[in-house]
Amino acid sequence: MTVEFDRMWVDYDVTQGNEFGMLIHVSFSVRQMKDIPSDLGFAIELENGDLVYADNPAYASTNGQLTVYKKLNNRFDVSLYKDVQVFLPYREISVGAGSHDLRIHLDLLYENGGNIHVTYYNFSFTR
Repeated sequence: MTVEFDRMWVDYDVTQGNEFGMLIHVSFSVRQMKDIPSDLGFAIELENGDLVYADNPAYASTNGQLTVYKKLNNRFDVSLYKDVQVFLPYREISVGAGSHDLRIHLDLLYENGGNIHVTYYNFSFTR
């Protein structure tokens, strides 16, 4: 199983379902994962790697980290994803007032608890 990362980008100040936040995009391909259930995990951290924790369980990983998940449907031996999108409401980013240097820690998670680290994406967030 392998992941070939292409790029990640973010659209800021997006509204979805009456929520104001950021739309995260990623482009990549996976190999040798045909019919293997998997998810992308977009975990939010401080730029130094310290975790940002979720106040809302709907946005929490098993260790409580602020994370947004996207299910993948790997129907082929090589699956190309040109623009996978997830939305993260700003209200879910529980950091104090001021400007913060954050990053997205992107992993591909697959059955039986395995994961492949894909990339980091640094961004600034001001509350």
